Amino acid sequence: MQTLLRESPVLVIMRPTESCNLDCRYCYNAYSAPEVRMSEETLENSIRAILSYYRQTIFLWHGGESTLMGVDFFKQALDFQEKYKVNGQKIVNEIQTNGTLLNEKWCDFFAENNFYVGVSIDGPQYLNDKARRYKNSNGTHKDILKGILMLKERNIIIAGVCVLAQHNVEHLAEVVDFYRGYDIPLNLNPFVSSGQGSIFREELTISPRRYALVLIELFNKWFENPDIKIYEFWKIVKSMFTGYNNICCYSGECSRDYLSICPTGEVYPCGRWAGEKGYCMGNVNFHSISQIVQSKPVVQILERKHLIEECQQCFWYEICHGGCPHTAYVYTGNINNSDYYCCGRKMLFSHIYQKLRMELKSAVNF
Repeated sequence: MQTLLRESPVLVIMRPTESCNLDCRYCYNAYSAPEVRMSEETLENSIRAILSYYRQTIFLWHGGESTLMGVDFFKQALDFQEKYKVNGQKIVNEIQTNGTLLNEKWCDFFAENNFYVGVSIDGPQYLNDKARRYKNSNGTHKDILKGILMLKERNIIIAGVCVLAQHNVEHLAEVVDFYRGYDIPLNLNPFVSSGQGSIFREELTISPRRYALVLIELFNKWFENPDIKIYEFWKIVKSMFTGYNNICCYSGECSRDYLSICPTGEVYPCGRWAGEKGYCMGNVNFHSISQIVQSKPVVQILERKHLIEECQQCFWYEICHGGCPHTAYVYTGNINNSDYYCCGRKMLFSHIYQKLRMELKSAVNF
């Protein structure tokens, strides 16, 4: 039996299809993603390769819209996980879905197999349906909410994802109220101009300063109200005490701690790199994981945090590491630049740091 080489966990973004039943304006996938679906052979090779190398694995099923693959595909995936799992190995399954295809069968499957479920929804209907639409331009909110309620009926652990862009940046309080009303933790992802989203770049992009100001206002509400659950704030606060930030775009280790496997078996540092051939790390059908993690793209991304000159003396370097290499690539054409939202994140980090200092000082002087 091959010795497991790595103890620390890896998050593997499994993209069994690039297809989607929606036509979201800000999607980072290409406008006309190929109708390629992962074969049973590639699925098995992916799981076998990962479980031969990592002791702790989070499989995040993504897309496209991965529920288009059907429940039987996922049953096969679990069978392969069981086949190649060895004693002491920890496996977690998560799925990110647009929620529109969820039904009783899907939700029962997730409940029976302990899946964590992420659902993309941009808050109340009038905001969500501006960007998250079907291909016939109809809104998706009603169907997403129906799926969310079925998940909650089964006590499945769920979290939400909202893309922060021009269509909702002035209404963030309403987005948060929506999530709080359904007791759903929120992940806020700023819009990045790639794939289909690049077509609407001017319409959707927010400035780094505007990004910072709305998040600072939101942080203040989050800090005073435990009913508001926002993962990014919790992780940033934690990082200011630990000196390490495990949010993917801040870690500086994304090509080591994250992998993304496409329908054809090609491996990329994360799902956003899919199709950028210069950042393809290999293919699970032809290469071992030990070969893949030593590939040129991995080395380039790991070295990046040491090559961005403006970051080396930055106070926030240890919890940011120059931000997301893909965002830097999209906006500047070079991963060795800081990412588009850099100055906004500095503003946010500074505010959070000062807030924590004041709270600690107040507690000590009580």
